[in-house]
Amino acid sequence: MSVAVQMKEIGIIPAVTYGHHQGVEEFATAVEVLRDTPRLAEALVTHRYGLDDAAEAFARAADPSAEAIKIILEP
Repeated sequence: MSVAVQMKEIGIIPAVTYGHHQGVEEFATAVEVLRDTPRLAEALVTHRYGLDDAAEAFARAADPSAEAIKIILEP
């Protein structure tokens, strides 16, 4: 895995899940939202690839014009 891909994930995850708002962890709030709106997580997945297509998935993730929100690799 390239450093650029790893850095992309590192840059995204902390901004979304780690923080506090009025004493409540943002991660806990995100869990509640996903629990209460189960279709939300699926709506955020814009691309799915099999493991055999991992190189294509990483290329798409690195391409800003691909408008990928969340890419999933599946067995």
